[in-house]
Amino acid sequence: MSQPSQQRDFLANTQLWRGLPDEQLDAIATIAIAKSYHKGEVIFVEGDDGSGFFVVKSGRVKVFKLSAEGKEQILEFFGVGEHFAEVPAFDGECFPASATALEKTELLFFGRDAFLELLEKQPKIAINMLAVFARHLRRFARLIEDLSLKEVPGRLAAYLLYLNARSEHPNHIELDITKTQPHWERAGFVERLMVRSSD
Repeated sequence: MSQPSQQRDFLANTQLWRGLPDEQLDAIATIAIAKSYHKGEVIFVEGDDGSGFFVVKSGRVKVFKLSAEGKEQILEFFGVGEHFAEVPAFDGECFPASATALEKTELLFFGRDAFLELLEKQPKIAINMLAVFARHLRRFARLIEDLSLKEVPGRLAAYLLYLNARSEHPNHIELDITKTQPHWERAGFVERLMVRSSD
């Protein structure tokens, strides 16, 4: 199988572009820039120019924020086929958080200017993406409601259901936490998972 065909087949199974015809997938593949990162390597830092967005081709990515005291707050993990940093790519602002590779990782980068130019030529691609964004917003709204109104066991159950909805394999959930992670990093994950409401 040729490289362009492999790229197209991969894009066809991503969250953003599943179901698009080959012609549109080929157009997207044309502007994709492959980037590789070693374990622990920084992908971008909060405040960097949000010049584009990423799709994970292999490996895993952690997106997080650092407090003034250096405390890390994990926001999300991303795996194969998932996309991240698309908001600053579209609104023209800086990255609102930082990202690092949790293991050897390959990403596809889509530059803002090239991608917006593509959307002008093929607006149906944007329609497909809007449907994906809308589903994500709906899930986040439901998750926020669950975390705000339920007790800890209910919050945990709601979060696991959220992860299951994101998973490519029903009833199979992977938690991005290992025994080899530093204690402060594991604590950050648990804090995010079991966050208490402000009241």
